[in-house]
Amino acid sequence: MAARRSLIALTMSAALVAGCGAPKNRVVADSADSAFFKIPRSWETYPIDVGIDNRLPPTFPEDVTAVWSTVFDADPVPSLDNAGLLSELKADELNHPVGRASVYAVGGTFLQRLSIASARESAIGFDPVAVPDDIKDQVEIIDYQPTAHDVLEGSRVVFNFRSSVNEPWQTYDVTTMFDQSIQRMYVLTIGCSAECFKTNSSRIFAVTDSWTVSK
Repeated sequence: MAARRSLIALTMSAALVAGCGAPKNRVVADSADSAFFKIPRSWETYPIDVGIDNRLPPTFPEDVTAVWSTVFDADPVPSLDNAGLLSELKADELNHPVGRASVYAVGGTFLQRLSIASARESAIGFDPVAVPDDIKDQVEIIDYQPTAHDVLEGSRVVFNFRSSVNEPWQTYDVTTMFDQSIQRMYVLTIGCSAECFKTNSSRIFAVTDSWTVSK
């Protein structure tokens, strides 16, 4: 919580020094203030109902439940339909960045088997770092970084994906982290068409870089 207050204070101070009436970014935080990130103020946000039926993707096992989730959309005409395209891995149809941040309660056999690789696979639907042979021609890794903060484990992967070898590329920036001691998993996904992602990469990376889970 202290880290969040410091982040807000720094953002506001920078805006005042620059002579702006309001900061360019705003902080989006979960209800428990345990996870937060910054997005441009012009981007729309939509809180998502929590529970077992509101997860990304819906292929999560039943022992994973969303406890907080929000969608953010850079489209000048934002729509929750865009979040659906992101969830269905159809971001090639998105001309503006769309993302979703979620905190999940995990338990049962999923918790027992949870690993850096299985977290990626459950959040995306497949593991882009260890691509199955049947889709190996549909995935290109752009960047991969393991993440470790105190007891948190996870990874961040930026990759291209296409639904078939004849379809256009779409690009995703996905960060997954988990803390088995408190049975929580944290997921941040941002995506759009490959051209859109290239054009907006600095803004997308700024959002992902600001994704923080406080203890």
